[in-house]
Amino acid sequence: MTRRLTLTGGLRYLFETLPTIQRNFATNFVPALYNPSQAPIVNTDGTITPTPNYNPLNGLVFNGVNGVPLQFTTAHQNNLAPTVGFAYDVFGDGKTSLRGG
Repeated sequence: MTRRLTLTGGLRYLFETLPTIQRNFATNFVPALYNPSQAPIVNTDGTITPTPNYNPLNGLVFNGVNGVPLQFTTAHQNNLAPTVGFAYDVFGDGKTSLRGG
């Protein structure tokens, strides 16, 4: 390296919060909870005919209800990220630098 080039490296800690949603306000489709016997009959013209077991909420879960997390996830919010950077003194006079990272 030269006196005109500075290299930096490190590890950054990131705490990323999840968006807050009010309880029982949002839904998400979970394929494992879908029950084909609760599906309606879809006609060729695009309309549906409800069956005796028809459930319009088939496969849907609501946030914060029945054990579903409020944000639909229990993923951790603590993250580590590598950082690298450089600074180069273009003319060697300490007045102009080129930086990147």
